[in-house]
Amino acid sequence: MTCSLRGPAAIVGACAAAVLMLLVLGAPARAVGLAVCTGSESASFSPAMTLTAQSGRIDYADTLGCTSNDSGAATATTGGSFTGSYGCLDPVTLPGQTGTLTYTWADRTTSVFSYTSVTGDLFAGGSYVFTAVGSMTSGKFAGAAVTLVQADPTLSLVQCLTTGISAVTGDLTLTVTGT
Repeated sequence: MTCSLRGPAAIVGACAAAVLMLLVLGAPARAVGLAVCTGSESASFSPAMTLTAQSGRIDYADTLGCTSNDSGAATATTGGSFTGSYGCLDPVTLPGQTGTLTYTWADRTTSVFSYTSVTGDLFAGGSYVFTAVGSMTSGKFAGAAVTLVQADPTLSLVQCLTTGISAVTGDLTLTVTGT
């Protein structure tokens, strides 16, 4: 079953995108280029996520449309899978965790985003919100500061107690602010 994002989660994502867009558009142009990307993440859980924490496989795919002064950055995608612990009441990511994401841009170039989780999976405004900051460590926009905000829907307690949740879809905002 796929949960769709509605209500407060959409407001959180829209507000985050608007604030980040204002910050980027108000900043002077830099040699490295800028991008503000919005889109969605789809994640699936095997076995399905239930109330009790368990270890399993998480597959994810992010698709973003971008506004940028680099025409090759009109879109961005990333995805992959990993094994971890998850449950309806347990965050997948804690504050301070580090990681990398490799983005593929419209022109087929890539960037590696090295990040630190600021919030972990924080329950806020009816959604689970994940915020990460860091920089592009290689590829397009190398050296640029980056912020990623992901807002996922509130999970259904009924589903968590019965069939489990096999997939969720949330909103994403990726902001590359230059060096």
